[in-house]
Amino acid sequence: MDRNPDMPFTEAQIYDHTVRLLRDHEALLQDRVRNRAFHRALERRVKPGSTVLDIGAGVGIWAIVAARLGAGRVVAIEEDELLCGLIRRLAADCGVGARVEAVWGHSTQVALPREFDLVVSETIGDDGFEEQIVPIMMDARARFLRPGGVILPETVGLVAAAARLHREVEALPLGLPFDFAHFDALRLHAPIRFRDRKGLRLLTKASRLVEIDLRKDASPSAIEDMRAAWTVEDASPINAFLVWAESRLAPGIRLSTRRTTSWAPAVYRIEPAAAGPGEVEFRLSLTAKTTWTSTVTRGSASETRTYSPAEAAKELLLDLKARQPLVSPQGEELITRLV
Repeated sequence: MDRNPDMPFTEAQIYDHTVRLLRDHEALLQDRVRNRAFHRALERRVKPGSTVLDIGAGVGIWAIVAARLGAGRVVAIEEDELLCGLIRRLAADCGVGARVEAVWGHSTQVALPREFDLVVSETIGDDGFEEQIVPIMMDARARFLRPGGVILPETVGLVAAAARLHREVEALPLGLPFDFAHFDALRLHAPIRFRDRKGLRLLTKASRLVEIDLRKDASPSAIEDMRAAWTVEDASPINAFLVWAESRLAPGIRLSTRRTTSWAPAVYRIEPAAAGPGEVEFRLSLTAKTTWTSTVTRGSASETRTYSPAEAAKELLLDLKARQPLVSPQGEELITRLV
Protein backbone atom coordinates (compact mmCIF):
# COMPACT_ATOMS: atom_id res chain seq x y z
CA MET A 1 0.00 0.00 0.00
CA ASP A 2 1.37 3.43 -0.90
CA ARG A 3 1.81 5.42 2.27
CA ASN A 4 4.33 7.45 4.25
CA PRO A 5 6.31 4.83 6.25
CA ASP A 6 6.80 7.39 9.04
CA MET A 7 3.03 7.77 9.53
CA PRO A 8 1.13 5.14 11.52
CA PHE A 9 -1.72 3.15 10.01
CA THR A 10 -5.23 4.30 10.82
CA GLU A 11 -7.69 1.58 11.82
CA ALA A 12 -9.45 1.90 8.46
CA GLN A 13 -6.14 1.53 6.61
CA ILE A 14 -5.22 -1.53 8.66
CA TYR A 15 -8.59 -3.08 7.83
CA ASP A 16 -8.36 -2.39 4.09
CA HIS A 17 -4.72 -3.38 3.88
CA THR A 18 -5.16 -6.65 5.75
CA VAL A 19 -8.22 -7.64 3.72
CA ARG A 20 -6.31 -7.01 0.48
CA LEU A 21 -3.27 -8.97 1.66
CA LEU A 22 -5.28 -11.99 2.77
CA ARG A 23 -7.49 -11.95 -0.33
CA ASP A 24 -4.57 -11.65 -2.77
CA HIS A 25 -2.44 -14.33 -1.13
CA GLU A 26 -5.37 -16.66 -0.70
CA ALA A 27 -5.82 -16.50 -4.48
CA LEU A 28 -2.14 -17.28 -5.00
CA LEU A 29 -2.14 -20.21 -2.58
CA GLN A 30 -5.25 -21.62 -4.29
CA ASP A 31 -3.49 -21.65 -7.69
CA ARG A 32 -2.49 -25.30 -8.21
CA VAL A 33 -0.76 -24.67 -11.54
CA ARG A 34 1.41 -21.90 -10.10
CA ASN A 35 2.14 -23.84 -6.89
CA ARG A 36 3.20 -27.03 -8.63
CA ALA A 37 5.33 -25.30 -11.26
CA PHE A 38 7.36 -23.31 -8.73
CA HIS A 39 7.65 -26.33 -6.45
CA ARG A 40 9.00 -28.49 -9.28
CA ALA A 41 11.47 -25.77 -10.25
CA LEU A 42 12.71 -25.46 -6.67
CA GLU A 43 13.06 -29.24 -6.39
CA ARG A 44 15.38 -29.05 -9.37
CA ARG A 45 17.40 -26.07 -8.13
CA VAL A 46 17.73 -26.35 -4.34
CA LYS A 47 20.72 -28.37 -3.17
CA PRO A 48 21.28 -29.68 0.36
CA GLY A 49 22.86 -26.96 2.49
CA SER A 50 22.51 -24.25 -0.17
CA THR A 51 21.73 -20.61 0.54
CA VAL A 52 18.52 -19.25 -1.00
CA LEU A 53 17.17 -15.71 -1.33
CA ASP A 54 13.44 -15.19 -1.94
CA ILE A 55 12.62 -11.67 -3.19
CA GLY A 56 9.09 -10.33 -2.81
CA ALA A 57 8.39 -13.36 -0.67
CA GLY A 58 4.74 -12.67 0.13
CA VAL A 59 3.68 -15.23 2.73
CA GLY A 60 7.04 -16.97 2.32
CA ILE A 61 5.81 -20.06 0.53
CA TRP A 62 8.91 -20.47 -1.65
CA ALA A 63 11.29 -19.67 1.20
CA ILE A 64 9.59 -22.39 3.24
CA VAL A 65 9.67 -24.84 0.32
CA ALA A 66 13.40 -24.18 -0.17
CA ALA A 67 14.08 -24.87 3.50
CA ARG A 68 11.98 -28.03 3.43
CA LEU A 69 13.97 -29.17 0.39
CA GLY A 70 17.20 -28.93 2.38
CA ALA A 71 18.52 -25.38 2.00
CA GLY A 72 20.79 -24.50 4.89
CA ARG A 73 19.86 -20.83 5.04
CA VAL A 74 16.96 -18.97 3.46
CA VAL A 75 16.37 -15.21 3.50
CA ALA A 76 12.92 -13.93 2.53
CA ILE A 77 12.76 -10.25 1.58
CA GLU A 78 9.30 -8.69 1.81
CA GLU A 79 8.42 -4.99 1.87
CA ASP A 80 5.14 -5.44 3.72
CA GLU A 81 5.76 -5.60 7.45
CA LEU A 82 2.58 -7.56 8.15
CA LEU A 83 3.68 -10.30 5.77
CA CYS A 84 7.11 -10.46 7.40
CA GLY A 85 5.40 -11.44 10.64
CA LEU A 86 3.36 -14.05 8.82
CA ILE A 87 6.46 -15.51 7.14
CA ARG A 88 8.06 -16.11 10.53
CA ARG A 89 4.93 -17.74 11.92
CA LEU A 90 4.38 -20.01 8.92
CA ALA A 91 8.06 -21.02 8.77
CA ALA A 92 7.89 -22.02 12.44
CA ASP A 93 4.65 -23.92 11.86
CA CYS A 94 6.30 -25.82 8.99
CA GLY A 95 9.31 -26.76 11.14
CA VAL A 96 11.87 -24.56 9.37
CA GLY A 97 11.73 -21.41 11.48
CA ALA A 98 15.40 -21.69 12.43
CA ARG A 99 16.51 -21.61 8.78
CA VAL A 100 14.16 -18.97 7.36
CA GLU A 101 14.90 -15.31 8.05
CA ALA A 102 12.37 -12.60 7.10
CA VAL A 103 13.84 -9.23 6.11
CA TRP A 104 11.59 -6.19 5.82
CA GLY A 105 12.29 -3.89 2.87
CA HIS A 106 12.61 -3.63 -0.88
CA SER A 107 15.35 -5.84 -2.29
CA THR A 108 17.09 -2.96 -4.08
CA GLN A 109 17.44 -1.16 -0.72
CA VAL A 110 18.52 -4.17 1.34
CA ALA A 111 22.20 -4.89 2.05
CA LEU A 112 23.14 -8.58 2.15
CA PRO A 113 26.34 -10.50 1.37
CA ARG A 114 26.85 -11.86 -2.13
CA GLU A 115 26.60 -15.45 -0.97
CA PHE A 116 23.38 -16.94 -2.33
CA ASP A 117 23.36 -20.07 -4.48
CA LEU A 118 19.81 -19.42 -5.67
CA VAL A 119 17.71 -16.28 -6.01
CA VAL A 120 13.99 -16.82 -6.56
CA SER A 121 11.40 -14.13 -7.18
CA GLU A 122 7.74 -14.39 -8.13
CA THR A 123 7.41 -10.69 -8.96
CA ILE A 124 5.96 -11.53 -12.38
CA GLY A 125 2.49 -10.00 -12.19
CA ASP A 126 -0.41 -10.20 -14.64
CA ASP A 127 1.47 -8.27 -17.32
CA GLY A 128 4.77 -10.00 -16.67
CA PHE A 129 6.74 -6.86 -15.97
CA GLU A 130 4.62 -4.45 -13.88
CA GLU A 131 6.18 -5.67 -10.63
CA GLN A 132 9.64 -4.74 -11.97
CA ILE A 133 11.07 -8.25 -12.14
CA VAL A 134 13.74 -7.23 -14.66
CA PRO A 135 15.47 -4.52 -12.56
CA ILE A 136 14.91 -6.58 -9.40
CA MET A 137 16.69 -9.61 -10.83
CA MET A 138 19.45 -7.57 -12.45
CA ASP A 139 20.18 -5.99 -9.07
CA ALA A 140 20.00 -9.37 -7.32
CA ARG A 141 22.42 -10.94 -9.78
CA ALA A 142 24.92 -8.14 -9.25
CA ARG A 143 24.70 -7.90 -5.44
CA PHE A 144 23.37 -11.16 -3.98
CA LEU A 145 24.03 -14.07 -6.34
CA ARG A 146 27.39 -15.72 -5.89
CA PRO A 147 29.41 -16.62 -9.02
CA GLY A 148 27.97 -19.82 -10.43
CA GLY A 149 24.62 -19.31 -8.70
CA VAL A 150 21.26 -19.60 -10.47
CA ILE A 151 18.08 -17.57 -10.60
CA LEU A 152 14.44 -18.58 -10.80
CA PRO A 153 12.71 -17.77 -13.10
CA GLU A 154 15.22 -17.73 -15.93
CA THR A 155 13.07 -15.89 -18.47
CA VAL A 156 9.85 -13.93 -18.59
CA GLY A 157 7.97 -12.89 -21.69
CA LEU A 158 4.64 -11.94 -23.20
CA VAL A 159 2.56 -13.81 -25.77
CA ALA A 160 -0.38 -12.49 -27.79
CA ALA A 161 -3.18 -13.79 -29.99
CA ALA A 162 -6.04 -12.11 -31.86
CA ALA A 163 -9.38 -12.95 -30.29
CA ARG A 164 -13.14 -12.58 -30.23
CA LEU A 165 -14.54 -11.24 -26.95
CA HIS A 166 -18.18 -12.33 -27.04
CA ARG A 167 -19.55 -9.96 -24.42
CA GLU A 168 -18.42 -6.93 -26.46
CA VAL A 169 -21.02 -7.72 -29.14
CA GLU A 170 -23.89 -6.33 -27.08
CA ALA A 171 -24.18 -2.57 -26.66
CA LEU A 172 -24.37 -1.06 -23.21
CA PRO A 173 -26.30 -0.59 -20.97
CA LEU A 174 -27.63 -4.13 -21.04
CA GLY A 175 -31.38 -4.31 -20.64
CA LEU A 176 -32.02 -0.59 -21.15
CA PRO A 177 -32.98 1.20 -24.43
CA PHE A 178 -30.40 4.01 -24.23
CA ASP A 179 -27.78 5.19 -26.71
CA PHE A 180 -24.43 4.75 -24.98
CA ALA A 181 -22.42 4.49 -28.18
CA HIS A 182 -19.99 7.12 -26.93
CA PHE A 183 -19.23 5.05 -23.85
CA ASP A 184 -18.94 1.92 -25.99
CA ALA A 185 -16.22 3.65 -28.00
CA LEU A 186 -14.39 5.02 -24.97
CA ARG A 187 -14.29 1.72 -23.10
CA LEU A 188 -12.09 0.25 -25.81
CA HIS A 189 -9.29 2.40 -24.37
CA ALA A 190 -9.30 0.47 -21.08
CA PRO A 191 -7.53 -2.90 -20.88
CA ILE A 192 -9.41 -5.48 -18.86
CA ARG A 193 -8.44 -8.60 -16.93
CA PHE A 194 -9.99 -11.76 -18.25
CA ARG A 195 -10.77 -14.84 -16.18
CA ASP A 196 -13.86 -16.21 -17.94
CA ARG A 197 -12.22 -18.60 -20.39
CA LYS A 198 -15.58 -19.35 -22.03
CA GLY A 199 -16.26 -15.74 -22.96
CA LEU A 200 -13.35 -15.41 -25.36
CA ARG A 201 -12.22 -17.36 -28.42
CA LEU A 202 -8.73 -17.18 -29.88
CA LEU A 203 -8.77 -16.63 -33.65
CA THR A 204 -5.05 -16.94 -34.38
CA LYS A 205 -2.07 -18.87 -33.14
CA ALA A 206 -0.11 -17.37 -30.26
CA SER A 207 2.81 -15.17 -31.19
CA ARG A 208 5.63 -14.12 -28.88
CA LEU A 209 5.82 -10.38 -28.24
CA VAL A 210 8.98 -10.44 -26.14
CA GLU A 211 11.09 -12.77 -24.03
CA ILE A 212 13.70 -11.41 -21.63
CA ASP A 213 16.46 -13.63 -20.29
CA LEU A 214 16.82 -12.61 -16.65
CA ARG A 215 20.25 -14.25 -16.51
CA LYS A 216 21.55 -11.43 -18.70
CA ASP A 217 21.33 -7.65 -18.63
CA ALA A 218 18.22 -6.33 -20.35
CA SER A 219 17.04 -2.93 -21.52
CA PRO A 220 13.75 -1.52 -20.19
CA SER A 221 12.96 -0.48 -23.76
CA ALA A 222 12.33 -4.13 -24.65
CA ILE A 223 8.67 -3.75 -23.62
CA GLU A 224 8.13 -0.32 -25.18
CA ASP A 225 7.44 -1.45 -28.75
CA MET A 226 6.35 -5.08 -29.00
CA ARG A 227 4.78 -6.44 -32.17
CA ALA A 228 3.02 -9.51 -33.52
CA ALA A 229 1.33 -10.09 -36.86
CA TRP A 230 -0.97 -12.68 -38.41
CA THR A 231 -2.44 -13.30 -41.86
CA VAL A 232 -6.18 -13.97 -41.55
CA GLU A 233 -8.94 -14.89 -43.97
CA ASP A 234 -11.35 -12.45 -42.33
CA ALA A 235 -10.32 -9.63 -39.97
CA SER A 236 -13.84 -8.60 -38.98
CA PRO A 237 -14.39 -11.09 -36.09
CA ILE A 238 -11.31 -9.75 -34.27
CA ASN A 239 -12.34 -7.32 -31.55
CA ALA A 240 -9.53 -7.88 -29.04
CA PHE A 241 -6.04 -9.17 -28.46
CA LEU A 242 -5.31 -11.49 -25.54
CA VAL A 243 -1.89 -11.03 -23.92
CA TRP A 244 -0.46 -13.31 -21.24
CA ALA A 245 2.89 -13.89 -19.56
CA GLU A 246 5.03 -16.98 -20.00
CA SER A 247 8.09 -17.81 -17.95
CA ARG A 248 10.76 -20.50 -17.98
CA LEU A 249 11.29 -21.23 -14.31
CA ALA A 250 13.99 -23.84 -14.83
CA PRO A 251 15.06 -26.13 -17.69
CA GLY A 252 11.96 -27.99 -18.86
CA ILE A 253 9.59 -26.15 -16.51
CA ARG A 254 7.48 -23.34 -17.96
CA LEU A 255 4.59 -21.39 -16.49
CA SER A 256 1.88 -19.62 -18.48
CA THR A 257 -0.46 -17.14 -16.79
CA ARG A 258 -3.10 -18.22 -19.29
CA ARG A 259 -3.29 -21.52 -17.40
CA THR A 260 -3.19 -20.18 -13.85
CA THR A 261 -6.05 -19.00 -11.67
CA SER A 262 -4.31 -16.26 -9.65
CA TRP A 263 -2.97 -14.31 -12.62
CA ALA A 264 -5.28 -13.02 -15.33
CA PRO A 265 -4.36 -12.36 -18.99
CA ALA A 266 -4.94 -8.86 -20.31
CA VAL A 267 -7.49 -8.10 -23.02
CA TYR A 268 -6.79 -5.13 -25.28
CA ARG A 269 -10.05 -4.30 -27.05
CA ILE A 270 -10.33 -2.78 -30.51
CA GLU A 271 -12.92 -1.70 -33.06
CA PRO A 272 -13.36 -4.56 -35.56
CA ALA A 273 -12.10 -4.02 -39.09
CA ALA A 274 -14.17 -4.47 -42.23
CA ALA A 275 -14.76 -8.00 -43.48
CA GLY A 276 -12.17 -9.60 -45.70
CA PRO A 277 -8.68 -11.12 -45.65
CA GLY A 278 -5.58 -9.21 -44.68
CA GLU A 279 -2.58 -8.98 -42.37
CA VAL A 280 -3.36 -7.95 -38.81
CA GLU A 281 -0.60 -6.38 -36.74
CA PHE A 282 -0.78 -5.76 -33.00
CA ARG A 283 1.65 -3.37 -31.33
CA LEU A 284 1.86 -2.89 -27.58
CA SER A 285 3.84 -0.40 -25.54
CA LEU A 286 3.93 -1.01 -21.78
CA THR A 287 4.99 2.33 -20.38
CA ALA A 288 3.43 4.82 -17.97
CA LYS A 289 1.06 5.57 -20.87
CA THR A 290 0.16 2.10 -22.10
CA THR A 291 -0.70 2.19 -25.80
CA TRP A 292 -1.78 -0.48 -28.24
CA THR A 293 -2.32 -0.31 -31.99
CA SER A 294 -4.21 -2.49 -34.43
CA THR A 295 -3.29 -2.29 -38.12
CA VAL A 296 -5.06 -4.20 -40.88
CA THR A 297 -3.24 -4.24 -44.22
CA ARG A 298 -4.88 -5.25 -47.47
CA GLY A 299 -2.65 -4.91 -50.50
CA SER A 300 -1.27 -1.37 -50.55
CA ALA A 301 -3.94 -0.03 -48.19
CA SER A 302 -3.78 -0.16 -44.41
CA GLU A 303 -5.99 0.99 -41.56
CA THR A 304 -4.53 1.78 -38.14
CA ARG A 305 -6.31 2.48 -34.88
CA THR A 306 -4.51 3.44 -31.67
CA TYR A 307 -5.86 3.00 -28.15
CA SER A 308 -4.72 4.26 -24.76
CA PRO A 309 -6.31 5.33 -21.47
CA ALA A 310 -4.52 8.64 -22.03
CA GLU A 311 -6.38 9.08 -25.33
CA ALA A 312 -9.72 8.46 -23.63
CA ALA A 313 -8.88 11.00 -20.95
CA LYS A 314 -7.87 13.53 -23.60
CA GLU A 315 -11.20 13.12 -25.38
CA LEU A 316 -13.16 13.57 -22.17
CA LEU A 317 -11.15 16.65 -21.20
CA LEU A 318 -11.67 18.23 -24.60
CA ASP A 319 -15.40 17.63 -24.29
CA LEU A 320 -15.36 19.11 -20.80
CA LYS A 321 -13.47 22.17 -21.99
CA ALA A 322 -15.90 22.73 -24.88
CA ARG A 323 -18.87 22.84 -22.53
CA GLN A 324 -19.43 24.80 -19.35
CA PRO A 325 -16.33 24.24 -17.18
CA LEU A 326 -16.77 22.45 -13.87
CA VAL A 327 -15.64 24.35 -10.81
CA SER A 328 -14.67 22.84 -7.47
CA PRO A 329 -16.13 24.14 -4.17
CA GLN A 330 -12.85 26.01 -3.73
CA GLY A 331 -13.43 27.87 -6.98
CA GLU A 332 -10.79 25.91 -8.90
CA GLU A 333 -11.57 25.13 -12.53
CA LEU A 334 -11.44 21.35 -12.86
CA ILE A 335 -10.03 21.32 -16.38
CA THR A 336 -6.98 23.26 -15.19
CA ARG A 337 -6.29 20.86 -12.36
CA LEU A 338 -6.66 17.76 -14.49
CA VAL A 339 -4.31 18.87 -17.25
